[in-house]
Amino acid sequence: MKKRIISALLAVVMAVGVCGTVGASATGETTGAVLRWDNTQTITLALSFSGGNANASCIINGKSNAESISATFSLRVKDSDGTYSTVHTWSSVSVTGKTLTFSNSTSATQGKTYRLYVSATVTNTAGTAEAVSNYCEKTYN
Repeated sequence: MKKRIISALLAVVMAVGVCGTVGASATGETTGAVLRWDNTQTITLALSFSGGNANASCIINGKSNAESISATFSLRVKDSDGTYSTVHTWSSVSVTGKTLTFSNSTSATQGKTYRLYVSATVTNTAGTAEAVSNYCEKTYN
């Protein structure tokens, strides 16, 4: 029953074109697999467009044992052959603590489909590093 509720909520989020949250007990929209992280609680990605810009934001929440988080964000555009090319990479962001917040923008072209990617490392108090990644996709209409 819980999987059906999560699947229904995910379908609603995808229908309105909003990127969402994946976490330790949420269904990943890219693989359909249940994610189980040791140091990471959730990754929330958002991508919006206005005035010729792609507005990217993300919150990465570590679990109670998280000590630091570092992440790199990139924006990729879908090419005519269906592959994705990186159009912008932001400088790496790091924090000491359980929450990393990112917000930035770059130029974008209407009619194109973009993916916001995050690749992060969440390190716990014992020094064990966990690599996590995710993306969200949206078309600039």
